[in-house]
Amino acid sequence: MEPMINDDVVRGVVLWTGWKTSPKPLRDDDLIVSVFGNNGYDVLSQIKQLEDVFYSSRAHLVATNVAEMEMMAIGDFVFIYPEAAFDVCHAFAWCYSYDYK
Repeated sequence: MEPMINDDVVRGVVLWTGWKTSPKPLRDDDLIVSVFGNNGYDVLSQIKQLEDVFYSSRAHLVATNVAEMEMMAIGDFVFIYPEAAFDVCHAFAWCYSYDYK
């Protein structure tokens, strides 16, 4: 099933990654289950599917600096998910650039 980027998923990505609240990416599965209850596993599955798509970018191999890498990876993701919320794109870009800096 293709992930849907609804409000729960947007909120979940921000919480799961720790974007804007943590000095480094968290990827906290337990937090998502705790916050979303019975729906938590579905939200978590969608988050991880979206992360896999984001990480399919090859920006880390061709970009000349971190800022360019983030923007290229976001561009690759938005090409596939044009409806992707700003927070989803930038939370994943923050993780991606942390992992590939």
